[in-house]
Amino acid sequence: MDGVLSTADYLGAKIKIKSEQDTTGTSFVIAGLGLNNQVITETITGSNSGVVTTSNIFKTVTSINSSGTSNGNIKIGTEAADGDWDTIIDANSINADTAYTNMVVSNARILAETLISRGVSIVSGGTDTHVVLVDLRPKGLTGNVTELSLEHAGITCNKNGIPFDPQPPTVTSGVRLGTPAGTTRGFGNDEFVKIGHLIGDVLDGLAQNAEDNKAVEARVREEVRALCRAFPIYQ
Repeated sequence: MDGVLSTADYLGAKIKIKSEQDTTGTSFVIAGLGLNNQVITETITGSNSGVVTTSNIFKTVTSINSSGTSNGNIKIGTEAADGDWDTIIDANSINADTAYTNMVVSNARILAETLISRGVSIVSGGTDTHVVLVDLRPKGLTGNVTELSLEHAGITCNKNGIPFDPQPPTVTSGVRLGTPAGTTRGFGNDEFVKIGHLIGDVLDGLAQNAEDNKAVEARVREEVRALCRAFPIYQ
């Protein structure tokens, strides 16, 4: 069982270990793992986490990981990640997690389709995952400006490079969006259609007046607040 495992592999491995005592001496390390800039994370709500099953592979992983380690010393992060896994693999929640995962992908596809209808491009033409990578060039916008304006409007995203990006990494021609957090909150397809149009409104405002998008940002921020109030985190 030594090696780097995918989410599905680890899920099966931990179910087995929870059901019978592990006598192999294999240890499991929850980690925010970066391998060749590919991060095993973000597909599960909660603390960022990947997983390495370790013996000899651990030295290989730590030697190629840019930080030299496969996790920091923040123990609460490790505990939170392990708690995420325990929640996911509980016998009563496996079916619910499957439904949740399907909804994450469905919401991402709806978000991508809505943004395409608003005049931007999506890298690869769509998505089969939780991530939507938006190419802003059809609007004449850059990622750094868009990221900041969306933040002012109450929508969090990250500037992100696109394939063969003509802009430097500090600027970028794209932004990266994701659906897990909203899906966890209870947003479905209808809500992500609305979110897509709210993002489109901010982009259109920027395209028309990149120097002052405050009016659009304020209006969208109020709509974001109304949407979040309809799906409270704590009740």
